[in-house]
Amino acid sequence: MDLELIMRLRRHFGIAHHIPGRLRVKFSLSLLSDPQARPLLDGAAAGGLPPAVRDVRVNPAARTAVIEYDAAAIRPALLDEAFRTQDGARFETLMQELKDSLKAA
Repeated sequence: MDLELIMRLRRHFGIAHHIPGRLRVKFSLSLLSDPQARPLLDGAAAGGLPPAVRDVRVNPAARTAVIEYDAAAIRPALLDEAFRTQDGARFETLMQELKDSLKAA
């Protein structure tokens, strides 16, 4: 699963629930028509998770996705802000921090 793909599609997501290590997001119907989202919705990208990301489950019927991750390797506040920010430059900074966290894990 390409975590960067999920983050690039974040405009379609809203955080439904977040506790350290587990993030549940609700996605809008607009995700279903975004061509970039096809691998995510088809589950074709299910493999290839970074070690710090334990699991990603997508439920198209409920329009939710759950990301389980190692909260010691990925700061929960970083992930939360990356999903919420509307500032493109800040998002790029957060993505670099996230990538660095994943490399170090």
